[in-house]
This record gives sequence, C-alpha cells and structure tokens, in this order.
Amino acid sequence: MPTAQGLYEWFSGELRWIFLIAVIVVVCICAFKRSIIGFVMSAIGLIVVGMFVVNPDLILDLAEWASSLTFK
Repeated sequence: MPTAQGLYEWFSGELRWIFLIAVIVVVCICAFKRSIIGFVMSAIGLIVVGMFVVNPDLILDLAEWASSLTFK
C-alpha cells in the first residue's frame, strides 16, 4: 500500500532548496536597493521559517517551552 511518507520526504527536501533560492534572491534584491533593514528583516523571517522546515519537531519543543513559562 503506498504511503505519503515518501512524498513528504521528497517535498521537504525540495522545500529546503526553495528556501535557499529565496534567500539568494532576497539578498540580491536588498543589495541592489541598498536596503539594510529589508535584508535583516527578510533574513530573520526566512531563518525562522527555515528552522521549522528543516526540523518540524522544533515547533513542538517551542510550544512545550512556552507553555511551561505561561502555566507555572
């Protein structure tokens, strides 16, 4: 019986390449416009999203950490 695991692994691998290409494009656009603030904000956003693509279990760890802070 076919499963979606292989499709998920392929898609997550390809998504990493898409994020790498997006970072390169954003860096080129910000360098062309000489926009330091735009570069920093885009880099921070792509890093945060990229962390969750590379390691999806990080979302659960982050949620457990936040709940332990708020519900003491």
